[in-house]
Amino acid sequence: MTDVAARTPMSACFEACSAGAPGAMRACVIEDVKHRVTRGALRHGKGAFAAFYSHMGRSYRERLEDRVIRVAENGRRAASAFTMRGDDVATDPRLPKPRGQRHGLPAGSSCTLRAGQVARITTRCTPEDRIAQVSR
Repeated sequence: MTDVAARTPMSACFEACSAGAPGAMRACVIEDVKHRVTRGALRHGKGAFAAFYSHMGRSYRERLEDRVIRVAENGRRAASAFTMRGDDVATDPRLPKPRGQRHGLPAGSSCTLRAGQVARITTRCTPEDRIAQVSR
């Protein structure tokens, strides 16, 4: 797999996230995708992946900016660093009530790629940083 071909599924998933398009995100992952976000439980399968991003879409408007993607030589793994910028738009029980707060969090993801799709994705950021930003 070429570097460009290996970047495509991860890049497409990030573009769909930034566009608020959960259906397009779901199309980027395999049926039995494994998905984990900072301190969260492992989600398994497209349904759980879609449910998580449906919740995120109701609670936040986020864009993944300043992305850099690196791919392993064999094309089976990729990693990305980015800034997650967004607005809190609805109540999320884990965070302060939204009042138009904005956040800009450094974050990163790592992926395992299979058959031109994302098979595993782990995303990390610092929740305390988000809470501090939206508590102002």
